[in-house]
Amino acid sequence: MSLGGKLKKLREDKKVNLESVARSVGYSSVYISKLERGLSNNPSKETIEKLAKYYEVSPGYLLTENDDWLEMLPPKLREFVKEEGNIGYIEVIKRAKKNGWSPRALEELINVVKQVKNEE
Repeated sequence: MSLGGKLKKLREDKKVNLESVARSVGYSSVYISKLERGLSNNPSKETIEKLAKYYEVSPGYLLTENDDWLEMLPPKLREFVKEEGNIGYIEVIKRAKKNGWSPRALEELINVVKQVKNEE
Protein backbone atom coordinates (compact mmCIF):
# COMPACT_ATOMS: atom_id res chain seq x y z
CA MET A 1 0.00 0.00 0.00
CA SER A 2 1.27 3.48 -0.83
CA LEU A 3 2.05 6.19 1.71
CA GLY A 4 -1.16 8.00 0.78
CA GLY A 5 -3.23 4.85 1.10
CA LYS A 6 -1.76 4.11 4.52
CA LEU A 7 -2.35 7.66 5.74
CA LYS A 8 -5.96 7.62 4.60
CA LYS A 9 -6.62 4.21 6.14
CA LEU A 10 -5.00 5.23 9.43
CA ARG A 11 -7.08 8.42 9.53
CA GLU A 12 -10.28 6.56 8.77
CA ASP A 13 -9.47 3.86 11.34
CA LYS A 14 -8.90 6.58 13.92
CA LYS A 15 -12.20 8.18 12.86
CA VAL A 16 -10.79 11.69 12.53
CA ASN A 17 -11.09 14.26 9.76
CA LEU A 18 -8.31 15.92 7.77
CA GLU A 19 -8.53 19.11 9.82
CA SER A 20 -7.97 17.21 13.06
CA VAL A 21 -4.89 15.46 11.68
CA ALA A 22 -3.55 18.70 10.21
CA ARG A 23 -4.01 20.58 13.47
CA SER A 24 -2.31 17.82 15.46
CA VAL A 25 0.76 17.58 13.24
CA GLY A 26 1.07 21.26 12.35
CA TYR A 27 0.31 21.17 8.63
CA SER A 28 -2.60 22.34 6.52
CA SER A 29 -5.49 20.02 5.75
CA VAL A 30 -4.80 20.68 2.06
CA TYR A 31 -1.27 19.27 2.46
CA ILE A 32 -2.50 16.21 4.38
CA SER A 33 -5.12 15.64 1.67
CA LYS A 34 -2.44 15.86 -1.04
CA LEU A 35 -0.34 13.29 0.83
CA GLU A 36 -3.31 10.95 1.10
CA ARG A 37 -4.13 11.31 -2.60
CA GLY A 38 -0.51 10.86 -3.68
CA LEU A 39 -0.28 14.37 -5.10
CA SER A 40 2.60 15.25 -2.79
CA ASN A 41 4.85 12.23 -2.72
CA ASN A 42 8.08 13.52 -1.24
CA PRO A 43 7.34 14.49 2.37
CA SER A 44 10.22 15.48 4.62
CA LYS A 45 11.64 13.24 7.31
CA GLU A 46 10.07 15.57 9.88
CA THR A 47 6.64 15.21 8.27
CA ILE A 48 6.87 11.40 8.26
CA GLU A 49 7.99 11.37 11.89
CA LYS A 50 5.13 13.67 12.98
CA LEU A 51 2.54 11.59 11.16
CA ALA A 52 3.97 8.34 12.49
CA LYS A 53 3.85 9.69 16.03
CA TYR A 54 0.28 10.92 15.58
CA TYR A 55 -0.89 7.56 14.22
CA GLU A 56 1.28 5.57 16.64
CA VAL A 57 3.09 3.66 13.89
CA SER A 58 6.74 3.52 12.94
CA PRO A 59 8.08 5.89 10.28
CA GLY A 60 9.30 2.77 8.47
CA TYR A 61 5.75 1.47 8.20
CA LEU A 62 4.67 4.67 6.45
CA LEU A 63 7.62 4.66 4.06
CA THR A 64 7.43 1.07 2.87
CA GLU A 65 4.92 0.31 0.14
CA ASN A 66 5.21 -3.40 0.73
CA ASP A 67 6.48 -4.59 4.09
CA ASP A 68 7.43 -8.03 2.72
CA TRP A 69 10.92 -6.80 1.85
CA LEU A 70 11.50 -5.94 5.50
CA GLU A 71 10.69 -9.47 6.62
CA MET A 72 13.25 -10.86 4.18
CA LEU A 73 16.10 -9.00 5.89
CA PRO A 74 18.30 -10.69 8.48
CA PRO A 75 17.00 -10.10 12.03
CA LYS A 76 19.80 -7.70 13.05
CA LEU A 77 19.29 -5.59 9.94
CA ARG A 78 15.50 -5.59 10.42
CA GLU A 79 15.96 -4.34 14.00
CA PHE A 80 18.30 -1.59 12.81
CA VAL A 81 15.85 -0.39 10.16
CA LYS A 82 13.02 -0.25 12.69
CA GLU A 83 15.03 1.66 15.32
CA GLU A 84 14.23 5.31 15.94
CA GLY A 85 16.61 7.61 14.11
CA ASN A 86 17.35 5.25 11.22
CA ILE A 87 14.50 6.39 9.01
CA GLY A 88 16.88 7.83 6.43
CA TYR A 89 18.40 4.43 5.74
CA ILE A 90 15.13 2.84 4.67
CA GLU A 91 15.33 4.41 1.20
CA VAL A 92 18.97 3.32 0.82
CA ILE A 93 18.08 -0.25 1.74
CA LYS A 94 15.02 -0.30 -0.53
CA ARG A 95 17.09 0.92 -3.48
CA ALA A 96 19.89 -1.55 -2.79
CA LYS A 97 17.34 -4.37 -2.52
CA LYS A 98 15.72 -3.27 -5.79
CA ASN A 99 19.15 -3.37 -7.44
CA GLY A 100 19.65 -6.98 -6.40
CA TRP A 101 21.72 -6.71 -3.25
CA SER A 102 21.60 -9.86 -1.16
CA PRO A 103 20.46 -9.75 2.48
CA ARG A 104 24.07 -10.42 3.50
CA ALA A 105 25.34 -7.47 1.44
CA LEU A 106 22.67 -5.25 2.98
CA GLU A 107 23.72 -6.35 6.44
CA GLU A 108 27.34 -5.48 5.65
CA LEU A 109 26.21 -2.06 4.44
CA ILE A 110 24.37 -1.43 7.70
CA ASN A 111 27.43 -2.53 9.71
CA VAL A 112 29.46 0.12 7.92
CA VAL A 113 26.74 2.72 8.57
CA LYS A 114 26.70 1.80 12.28
CA GLN A 115 30.47 2.21 12.48
CA VAL A 116 30.28 5.64 10.86
CA LYS A 117 27.45 6.68 13.21
CA ASN A 118 29.47 5.57 16.23
CA GLU A 119 32.45 7.63 15.07
CA GLU A 120 30.39 10.83 14.86
